[in-house]
Amino acid sequence: MPVWLATGVLMIVAAIIAPAALQHTNWAFVLPYLTILAIASLGQMLVIMQAGIDLSTPAVISFGGNLLVGVSVGHNDRLALGILACIGLGAGVGLVNGILVGIVRLNPLIVTLAVGQIVFAWNLRYPDAERFSNLIMWAAGTQGPVAPPGTYSVRMTVGNDVQTHPIRVRKDPRSTATDADLQQQFQLLIQIRDKVTEANNGVRTVRNMRYQVADRTDRLSAQQRAEFARLAGTMMDSLTYRENEVYQTRNQSGQDPLNYPIRLNNKIAALSGVVGSGEYRPTQQSREAFTRLSRELDAELAGLKRTFDTSLPALNAILRAAGLPELKPSTEEPPPRRGPIAM
Repeated sequence: MPVWLATGVLMIVAAIIAPAALQHTNWAFVLPYLTILAIASLGQMLVIMQAGIDLSTPAVISFGGNLLVGVSVGHNDRLALGILACIGLGAGVGLVNGILVGIVRLNPLIVTLAVGQIVFAWNLRYPDAERFSNLIMWAAGTQGPVAPPGTYSVRMTVGNDVQTHPIRVRKDPRSTATDADLQQQFQLLIQIRDKVTEANNGVRTVRNMRYQVADRTDRLSAQQRAEFARLAGTMMDSLTYRENEVYQTRNQSGQDPLNYPIRLNNKIAALSGVVGSGEYRPTQQSREAFTRLSRELDAELAGLKRTFDTSLPALNAILRAAGLPELKPSTEEPPPRRGPIAM
């Protein structure tokens, strides 16, 4: 009852504050997702009513989507076969869970979690680009590119036992792109991903150095601190300028890019969405944009290196004299600095 009451209140508030949210087009978009969640919730409710829990549900849903696409291969006449395969998948996983929990009497938390790990669905994507804390970009992300058609190997390691199995990734049969087209698309997407990583690592390096400088400053004597602070201030001014050219540091919320211009890492990352928006060979305009943005980023990163090369020797000489660790550029994300504790 409280759930239905809360839902009714939410509907009334939405009708008053944002009446457009209750339009037919919005419901048509949201209802399919709500249906999936409702079905999964009902299934989970039945399990919980029996004093159990099923942690394999997310993995089964994810794998089921891949199975449906793989079996139907984009043809409506094979859709029924794909649905039957998904039903079989759910029944099979449920049978295994039921035997292990109901008959063997194993802990349902452990069993369903383990089965969920076994039923693994690869999203066909390569690793993502590097990120940093509180990264905010507009119409862009760090998601890795989709693997192109080809032969791959799946390797599973359990203790000292290693098993390898070949798999074949095929393109969508409805696509008119050739394998060569998709390979060129993938190569450019990988280059974009790596450039985004370089950009974000540049920001991480500046922030790590800022942390190191603050840490060493606090540990120096008053006489050493004055000279160190002067030299470090000059270095950090230069590094901060480069950081602001690579990333829009004024972004604090998802809507801030509307007020502040996006910077190089955002521009390069957004290009990935253009290149990967469909199955086709990258356009010449995309290649030219990537080349231009890469040159601009390379210039900023070279500026970072020059600043380190010219500033660190004098700063580290002061630290060595004080018996403190030297400043070293690093892409490791620094821990948050804690302020003084009020007593």
